[in-house]
Amino acid sequence: MPPLQEYYNQGSNHNYDDGDLYIPHPAPPPAATFSNGPPPQYFQPPYRTQQPIAYTRPRPSSRAFSVVLFVRPFSLIIPGVIVILNIWWSVTQRVCPGDATVGDTCFWMLWLSLPIATLSFIWAIVFNISGRRRSHHMSHIPRPVQAAIQLLLAVGATICFALLIYHLVHFDIWSQSYEGAMAALLGILMLTDWVLFSWTAYEIHKDYQVHHQHTTSQIPI
Repeated sequence: MPPLQEYYNQGSNHNYDDGDLYIPHPAPPPAATFSNGPPPQYFQPPYRTQQPIAYTRPRPSSRAFSVVLFVRPFSLIIPGVIVILNIWWSVTQRVCPGDATVGDTCFWMLWLSLPIATLSFIWAIVFNISGRRRSHHMSHIPRPVQAAIQLLLAVGATICFALLIYHLVHFDIWSQSYEGAMAALLGILMLTDWVLFSWTAYEIHKDYQVHHQHTTSQIPI
């Protein structure tokens, strides 16, 4: 059979109408095999890991921060003034006469103001040094310890102030003006200690909130 006739006979098997030209479709290529190497690498979008969220401690109000900045110097100045005045008045015998015994009631001012002022003065120096070391990321006193010491000083100053006022009102005082001035200084020291304790407790609370948020953000969903 001529080749052309065979060509048309193959076309008739596909039910083509007369006059249509049959064009056979090429067979699909065999599946590619990669026996000599790995398959080609297609484009894939880069995998991005979720970056951890950095939590920062919320900034306090400007009014509260201004109050703390105003009060903090008094924690060092007032105890120093109390210590100096107690020593000066005792040496010059302006509080008690020279023949008074140590247990005399006129020495109440000395025993109620000098110890707490000395402890407050030492703690103010240590606290300032610790704060500077903390700002330079060095070892420092932890905030819970600072809050505990500040609370003890505040409670001690409050008790001494209350007892000195009681002594000023109910006892016959040899030098009422000096003891009144000392009671005023103790009152300022008491308020200073309570403000600094409240600020330290506030910072501890904010640190706990930031730590809690950071811990909960690390929990896988």
